[in-house]
Amino acid sequence: MTQQSGALRVLVVDDEEGFRDLLRWELASAGMAVQTATSGDEGVDRLNESTFDVVVTDITMPKMDGLKLLQHVKETSPQTEVIVASAPSRPPCTRCATAPTISF
Repeated sequence: MTQQSGALRVLVVDDEEGFRDLLRWELASAGMAVQTATSGDEGVDRLNESTFDVVVTDITMPKMDGLKLLQHVKETSPQTEVIVASAPSRPPCTRCATAPTISF
């Protein structure tokens, strides 16, 4: 799953700047090569520019949400792992539980 350099390449997609920056910092501190995107659309742009081992995405974002991004990733780069996250205060996503590409 890792690139030639040995660093895991991670794309973090979240419209909340504080969480996005915290996750970027934590993952980079663990030795991962991290890029960020502020929206699902920007995430698609990053995916078109580069390859990633893992995409971490918020589920609730304007325009393209995390499930649409998940679908795009699996259609264009099926080897890329996707982690879909949500704030703990949000109710469970019933669309997540029924999405065929997600394992719990």
